Amino acid sequence: MDLFPVLFNHLNRTDEIKPVFLGQYASVDRLPKIDYPPIYYWIDTSKGVTILSFNEPMIRKICFIEAFDGGLVSDMSEEVMIDINSALDMLKTITQSAFVRSFETMSEQARATKPSIFYRLGKSLSKLLRLKP
Repeated sequence: MDLFPVLFNHLNRTDEIKPVFLGQYASVDRLPKIDYPPIYYWIDTSKGVTILSFNEPMIRKICFIEAFDGGLVSDMSEEVMIDINSALDMLKTITQSAFVRSFETMSEQARATKPSIFYRLGKSLSKLLRLKP
């Protein structure tokens, strides 16, 4: 059974579909000991990379509760666990793709605006320097 729509609808309805930014940390060992949201990201300063993470136990629990409440499943059988893991894998694939694409878009926009920012800064500095005796 495809449980991805059930999982996605819950995360979207509760506004948990958007990754939450946790901050910058020197390594995974330095992450705070908190109750993590379903989807989050952080910057690993030791490697200079952005890490997208999933709170898999929470996501599995959400998926089961939503499917159970909706009458789609009645217990946590091996088959249901396979369906939940499949929904989780689909969520991870889609979220990772969208996350990477959003960073690519931001990079493209930054490259496109940099020349105009430098141009305006250069014009401002040029005017300022002409005012000096």
